[in-house]
Amino acid sequence: MKNIHSVLDSQETEAWQKLIRVLTHEIMNSITPVTSLSELLEHQIEDFDGNEEERAEIRRMLQTIRRRGDGLIRFVNSYREVSHLPQPLLKIYTSQELLTGVVRLMYREPNDLHLILPPKGQRLMADKDLIEQVLINLIKNARENDATDIRISAGLSSGERPYIRIEDNGTGIEQEVLDRIFIPFFTTKPTGSGIGLTISRQIMHLHRGTITVSSEPGKGSIFTLLFPGVF
Repeated sequence: MKNIHSVLDSQETEAWQKLIRVLTHEIMNSITPVTSLSELLEHQIEDFDGNEEERAEIRRMLQTIRRRGDGLIRFVNSYREVSHLPQPLLKIYTSQELLTGVVRLMYREPNDLHLILPPKGQRLMADKDLIEQVLINLIKNARENDATDIRISAGLSSGERPYIRIEDNGTGIEQEVLDRIFIPFFTTKPTGSGIGLTISRQIMHLHRGTITVSSEPGKGSIFTLLFPGVF
């Protein structure tokens, strides 16, 4: 059953990536000429046969078109990374090597990060940069959910697979939201992009691992990154 779920997750991710690639390609092909043309017309507006008030109004409308077009291009570019993640450069690290750097990077006062290290020598195979990106995203999410105590730990599962766990005491996640948080572009945040957890999930797929979450409203959330065993 676990293998079936893994295959389905992989197929779902590939389908989203293909959809995003098609959409970004079509949107960019459509919007780029519009913004270019509006910018050109802005420069040519002085040749327009009309009074200055009419020219100013047309100029404002063209500037609005260009600004919205530029905004859409930036929006599309931000989502390109969902379908263009690099293949991980896998190396063997100790859990301590991976976690201490992230804790130092994300430290703030008052301190809300607590690192629980496993026995020295516990190893996992990962791309350090990509996994740091996942951990930073999870820590930021916990803080945005009002967490004041974020515990980062590592260990071995019952199947002898290394894991990293992020546990917080934030507001938690409702079940109907929990079922959708890894879907691209889904977000409950007013200014959220909805790609952070999607990218995190894809990074773990590229590591042949998984990311899972359990949560209870009012009590916090637990995200677990599970990696293949290192033998």
